[in-house]
Amino acid sequence: MAAQAATGEPLVVTGPSGSGKSSLLRAGLIASLRRATDAEIILLTPGADPLGALAARLARLDRTYPADLRVWLEKDPAVLRDVVADTLDGRRAVLIVDQFEELFTVCGDERQRQIFIQALHALCGKDAARESARPASAHAVGETDPGPAAVVILGVRADFFGHCTAYPELVPALEQAMVVGPMSPAQLRQAIEGPARRAGLTLEPGLVDLILEDLGTEAEGGETSAGVLPLLSHALLVTWQHREGRTLTLAGYRATGGIHRALARTADATLEELDLGARAIARQMLTRLVRIGDGENDTRRAVPLEELLPGPGSAQYHKARQVLDRFAQARLLTVGAGTVQLAHEALIRAWPQLRQWINTDRSALLVHQELTQDAAEWHRNGRDPAYLYQGSRLAGAQQAVALWRTDPDRYPALPGVARDFLHASEVAAQRRARRRQQSIVALVVSLVLALAGAGAAVKLAADAKAERARSLSRQLAAESENIADVNPRLARRLATTAWDIAHTEEARVSLLKAFLRPERATLTGQTGAVYGLAFSPDGTVLAIADEAAVRLRHTRTGDVITTLTGPTESALSLAFSPDGTHLAIGHDNGTIRIWSTATRTIIATLKAIRIP
Repeated sequence: MAAQAATGEPLVVTGPSGSGKSSLLRAGLIASLRRATDAEIILLTPGADPLGALAARLARLDRTYPADLRVWLEKDPAVLRDVVADTLDGRRAVLIVDQFEELFTVCGDERQRQIFIQALHALCGKDAARESARPASAHAVGETDPGPAAVVILGVRADFFGHCTAYPELVPALEQAMVVGPMSPAQLRQAIEGPARRAGLTLEPGLVDLILEDLGTEAEGGETSAGVLPLLSHALLVTWQHREGRTLTLAGYRATGGIHRALARTADATLEELDLGARAIARQMLTRLVRIGDGENDTRRAVPLEELLPGPGSAQYHKARQVLDRFAQARLLTVGAGTVQLAHEALIRAWPQLRQWINTDRSALLVHQELTQDAAEWHRNGRDPAYLYQGSRLAGAQQAVALWRTDPDRYPALPGVARDFLHASEVAAQRRARRRQQSIVALVVSLVLALAGAGAAVKLAADAKAERARSLSRQLAAESENIADVNPRLARRLATTAWDIAHTEEARVSLLKAFLRPERATLTGQTGAVYGLAFSPDGTVLAIADEAAVRLRHTRTGDVITTLTGPTESALSLAFSPDGTHLAIGHDNGTIRIWSTATRTIIATLKAIRIP
């Protein structure tokens, strides 16, 4: 950093996702600067409104209004250099922009990107051409340019390195970028043992070696692959949760599922604790926290809390809040400063269920994401009509919204700004349509065109209705197959409904699968080996014999009705009487006992005759 400060260019810190860039900047560099210097440290992430984030962070220094500072930046990005220099009065500042890739993933305004980059370049630059931007009083007394007002450090993911090359201000810095590569086995061992030692924890012998083996360091004979640090962090957290006293054990680590399964296992366990309604809310919530990459990798994104949750007065608010709190308690979501985001971007890659949700609804999620971003851009620019949808883009958005309304439990509702944006687009489209119609009337061909337009409208309406029916049928068919294993009856209803709506190939296949798949049930709570089974004549009771006792359970609920205990011999065979009031139990010593299922007492004991 010290060497880069003399160049007048930003210092770019890059590396793959999960390689430790943010940890290096936040826990390493910032901590070292605070111990060794009196520099003013300014840390921010661009977010959807990078200029707003920059203005808000700097406004705290000179106690100005962020809105005023933003206006100054939009007029002249170089003013940032004077603001920082005048505020700090000779002290050096260090501006760290972490997750710089948000400038491309979250911010959709190209003009904002350019101003933001120009302002950062002016802040760390020492070009004499910027002398003219200084106050006139400084020129009057003959002051010289004191040099860069701040050191600027940019933390950017490696897969967005190419995006930065499109901006000339960043190219010189990219040529001298600092690459955060994968950690060596020795560094990983230090990262595991050091914090444990400082916390007073003991590591069971062999635990660190097993973790390093799971990371693949031994197989590769050197450095581990980049991007595993979030997975390692979560695996160690769950191992700590399974500790024995002050010792992190091999058994506790194995219980996590290891490096590559710990995160997914925690997410699966959290999801399984929810009922079906809460799972639908979780699916809707988690997919909204992912920025869908159009030809790029999917990334996490921060969403305002009030936008993610239903209104406090709605029926779903409390359940959605419980789902949010459950995932936050599991350290899978981070809630703070009015926003929510995934705690680990690795969750997108490491959790198969989330990947399946994203891939299943990728098209719909991408349309929803673009519509939300375009609406926010329209709102930031004073709701300028030039930003409104029209033509095929408006038609596509309307069709998508109609589809989302058919399944509100699966697809997220549009935020208020997005609804206003779509409504304004529709109103503008209607206004344009009226003007066109008036022009047609002026040409005295209104009747012919009206008839032709009516016919086309009827056909389009019919086609649109049929297409919506086919789309809904396919969705119901897909949902039927998704839940077939957990709820066969509902799967049959969905498959039947899908066929009734439209005779699509997907509906036919799901209908056949649903009715050919036998119903299944799983009885839990059985710990020992099972030696015998018998159903009551009416099929409502199942007798289960194990090495300890004979249990009678409801076949519908799986609840234990009663437990028959007494003789110590193991039961080998069971049989109900025709009326279900008695149960014959054959034991391994050749004894047969007749039990009353009502009184749970033995009413007869028979000794079997052994034939030589």
